[in-house]
Amino acid sequence: MMRANALAEQLKNKNYNKFWNNVKKHNNSRSTKYACSVGGCTSDDAIAEMWKCHFQNLYNSIPVDQTKDSVLLELNALNRDKEHVMEVDDINQACKSAKLGKAIGADGIAMESIVYGGLRLRVHMSLMFNMFLCNSFLPKAFMHSVIVPLVKCKNGDLSDVNNYRAICIFTAMSKILEYAISDAVQTTDKCDAYQFGFKAGHFTLLSYVLTY
Repeated sequence: MMRANALAEQLKNKNYNKFWNNVKKHNNSRSTKYACSVGGCTSDDAIAEMWKCHFQNLYNSIPVDQTKDSVLLELNALNRDKEHVMEVDDINQACKSAKLGKAIGADGIAMESIVYGGLRLRVHMSLMFNMFLCNSFLPKAFMHSVIVPLVKCKNGDLSDVNNYRAICIFTAMSKILEYAISDAVQTTDKCDAYQFGFKAGHFTLLSYVLTY
């Protein structure tokens, strides 16, 4: 109880580094580092194929046809008279918001290469992004991402596929585009009140704290 109270106090005071360090210290003492098999598969190729089928079925398990149609209707109802132009200053601000030291995407380009690439690179990026916006088109290579499974509970069964969650590693260029247009995108959807992930000043654990 004392340990739980100490963790709650650290979370309340927004001392996140100390909070997660203590959580890691308490949990890792009983963690399992390795697993001989995952989902009944042992070889690298079999495990990769298993993850492919698992995530393919998981992320396509809910039909989205109706939701897709409603989103397309809302997009068509928007005022298209005002077009957004991607300026070099937008790229500069996006580079300032970009996080360094992250995993490299499928294109093999690190975020540091873009952030420290200089003004000429950002001019070409602004021209490319404007072509994307004008034509409402993104190349497949630009949207290519890599799904990586991460362990949910290190004290649990590492061979259980349900003990893993997936993260998606996007290309650095696509992240810069998202940063650049984030300030220009506004929404008044009622679901925004329940959005805690990928939102400034919010995190997924906050949803659990507010709920309970």
